[in-house]
Amino acid sequence: MLESLLKPFLIIASLVLTYFTALGMSEFLSTKQLHVSELGWNVPFFSFIMIVALDVDYSIFLMMRYRELDSNSTQAFVDAARHIGGVIISAAIILGGTFAALIPSGIITLIEVAMTVILGLFLLSFVMLPIFILALLSAVNRIRRIGIKHVDKVDKIKE
Repeated sequence: MLESLLKPFLIIASLVLTYFTALGMSEFLSTKQLHVSELGWNVPFFSFIMIVALDVDYSIFLMMRYRELDSNSTQAFVDAARHIGGVIISAAIILGGTFAALIPSGIITLIEVAMTVILGLFLLSFVMLPIFILALLSAVNRIRRIGIKHVDKVDKIKE
């Protein structure tokens, strides 16, 4: 039961980390390229809505495929990423292109939202889902195996 509760928290942690990283990168790029002192007041709100909505969708695709493989191993997650990764990356590229269409508008707020969402999509598709989530799931599986081995050793000692 603990593992079934842990996976959604890992995904939520990756979404929050993706959002704040994309927001920070966007603010850095805005100050350097757009010569503004800070992001617009509404950029974090709209970026949060878009990044979380899209990233949750992509995470669900991946975790559903992982669940279909009916295994809790790290290899099952790698196989799930191999099968569904192309779909997620293609969708992220298409959506990134859609948001890139906002950049020529010349409206600073739209440019900042577009940059933040594009960076968030890139981070999730190429870093968080294939590397970060895999590393966390692998660590959880390893801790679980060590815990099981420890319990077995304790049971043998008691006998």
